[in-house]
Amino acid sequence: MKRNPWTILWAAPLACGCVLAVDPPEPARLEALKPRIQAGLEELEAVQSSPKADPVVRELGAAALAYMMVQQDPIKSQRAVEEVFALQEMDPAKQNYGNVPWQKGRPEIDDPNAIEFTALPLAALCLKYGDRFPPEVREKMQARLGAALVAVKNHPVPVWYTNIYLMNLANKILLGECVGDAEAVAKGRGDLERWLEFTGRNGITEYNSAVYAGVQLDVLHTLYNLVKDSGIRQLTGKALDYIWTDAAANYFPAAEAMSGASSRSYSFLGHDLNVNQYYYLYGFQKTLPGRVGGLWGEMFAWANGVWGGYTPSTEVKQLAEEPVKVVRQRVGEEEGKDRYNYITPSFALGTSSFFYEHQDRQVSLMLNSPKNLPVVSVVLDPFNAPYGKVRILETHGGHYKIMHLRNEISAVQEKGAVLALMNLASEAAKKIGSSVATNVILPLQADELSVDGKPVKWGREALPVSQDSVIGIREGRSAVAIRLFQADPAMEGHPVLYLRNDGARYGAGRLVAYHSRGKDGITPVKMLRSGVIILARECASEEEFAKFFQEARSWTITGAMEGDVWKVTAAGPSPNVPDSQLALTAALDIPGKHTAQRLVNGQPYDVSRVFTVNGRDLADQVLAPQEASAD
Repeated sequence: MKRNPWTILWAAPLACGCVLAVDPPEPARLEALKPRIQAGLEELEAVQSSPKADPVVRELGAAALAYMMVQQDPIKSQRAVEEVFALQEMDPAKQNYGNVPWQKGRPEIDDPNAIEFTALPLAALCLKYGDRFPPEVREKMQARLGAALVAVKNHPVPVWYTNIYLMNLANKILLGECVGDAEAVAKGRGDLERWLEFTGRNGITEYNSAVYAGVQLDVLHTLYNLVKDSGIRQLTGKALDYIWTDAAANYFPAAEAMSGASSRSYSFLGHDLNVNQYYYLYGFQKTLPGRVGGLWGEMFAWANGVWGGYTPSTEVKQLAEEPVKVVRQRVGEEEGKDRYNYITPSFALGTSSFFYEHQDRQVSLMLNSPKNLPVVSVVLDPFNAPYGKVRILETHGGHYKIMHLRNEISAVQEKGAVLALMNLASEAAKKIGSSVATNVILPLQADELSVDGKPVKWGREALPVSQDSVIGIREGRSAVAIRLFQADPAMEGHPVLYLRNDGARYGAGRLVAYHSRGKDGITPVKMLRSGVIILARECASEEEFAKFFQEARSWTITGAMEGDVWKVTAAGPSPNVPDSQLALTAALDIPGKHTAQRLVNGQPYDVSRVFTVNGRDLADQVLAPQEASAD
C-alpha cells in the first residue's frame, strides 16, 4: 500500500481510524447542479437558432457530452459532434490542420487554446460513450479526433500556463487512447511528470484563480476518471492531491470563496465561481453556488461528480475548515513570485509580489459579511472606472476582457499587516483611457466607513482626502485601516486624492489617487510610484475597535530612493500581537522591474519553502516520492 502523504501532518486523525476520503458527491448536490446543464443546452440552442448563429465551439463539444449524459440522446450528441467537425480544418497541408476556431463566424478571435477546450469533451465522449454511436460515426470520430491530436501535439504550451498545459497533456493521453496512439500517451505522461516536478520546486504558477483552479480540477478529474493507464491515473491522483490541497488551504469558509492574491480574476469586485462547483460538490461549501456562465465549466464539474473516481481526503477538508491559516506559497521561479494569505474567521488578507496578467489581483481582502460585499483590492486603472465593467480587446487572442494597468510590485505581509510598493510606468503613457489612477476598492455597505476616525458622510460623490488620510472599515468583527501614502504626479496639479462612491450601483466605492487626468494622457516616464498600507484585525468590543483605529493612525512611513531602488519602511503598533511593534520594509528596483528587498522587523522575508500552511510544509508531503510498503 502507498503511504498516505498526510500522515505526518495529521497523525491524530489517522490514529483514531478516520476515513481518508470524503464521501463522493451526494446525489442531492448532483441533482441541484443538473438543471444548469439542461439550461446550458437550452441557451446554446437559442444561440444556434438565432440569425447570427455563432456558438463558441467548445460549447458544442460540451453539448455533445451533455446530450449523451443528461438527455440520453445519441442523435443530438451526434449532431453536436458533426457541427464541431464541420468547423475543423482537415487539409493536412495547412499549418492549422486539425484545429477548430474559437467561435463560429468570428475569425477575428484567434485563440490557440480552442483545440484544447474542444477536444477534451470529445475525448470523454469517445472513451465513455463511443459505443453508443453507429459504426460509421465511430469511424469518422476516429479520423477527426486523430487530426485533433495532431493539432494538440503541435501546440507548444509552457509549463507555467497551468490550466492549458494540463489540458494539453490530458488531451494527448485521452485522444491517444481513443485513436490508439501510444506515443502520444507516453508524451502526455512525460508532460505530467514534468509538471509534478516543476510544481514541486516552484508551486502552481497560474495561482489561486477561482476561474482556472476550476478548470485545472475539470481537467485532472476527467483524466483520472477516464484514463486506462493505471500508472498515469496514479500520477494524476498526485496532481489532484496538490491542486485540492491548494484549493483547501486558500478557502475562506466565511465567504465560501477561494481567497487571497490571484493570478487572474474576471470579476474585480467579487470572485469567479468555477472552483465553487467543486467546493459545493464535495461538501466544502454549503450553499449552492451561482452559475459559471457557459456550459463547458458546468458540464465537467457535474459529469465528474457523476463518474465518481477521485475524492479529496477528509484531511484536505479539515484544512479548508481551519479557522486561522497563514498560507505561504511560491508561484514561480523568479524573485518575487510568491504569495502570502492570512485567513481568519472575520477576514482573509493576501498579497503577491509580481505582475501575472492584466486581470490579476495582487492585493486582496475579503470580509466575513452576509451582505456580499465587494473584495477590497488595489486596481491600477486607466479608465476612471476601476470596477471591472469596462472591457477592451486584448492584444492577442481577440477576446474582450476587463483589465488593469501593468505594474511592478514589492509587497511584504505579516498576517494582518501589508505594505505594497508599486510602479505604474510600464503602461501609464499608453493612451488607453482618460486617466491614470491607483484605486483601493471599498465596500460602501460595510457597517461603517471612516476617515481619520470620523464616519464618512456622503454630501457629494467625491470627498477630498490626502496621502496622510487613514480610511477605516468596520464590518462585523473586522477592523481594517487603509492608507494610500504615495502617489507620484504624472502631470501638473497632481496627484489628487478622493474618497468616491461612484460605484454605488455595485455596492462599491474607492479611495483613489489620480496620477493624471485628461484625454491627452501623459508622456513616457521611468517611474510612477504608488504605495499602500493595509492593516486588519479582529475586534470583539467597541474599545478594541477604537484602539485599533487609533493605533493605525500612528503608523509612520519613511522612504527614499537609494539609487534606482525605492525603499520604504512602515512601522507602528502590530495588528497581530497586542502591545507590540511591527516594522515592514519593502524595496522595488525601478529599472530592474522587480522586488529588491523585503523585511519583517529587520529580518529577511522567508520565501524558502514552496507551500506551507501555519508552518507545515505541504509541498514536500504531497509531492515527495512516496514509499512503497508490503501489504
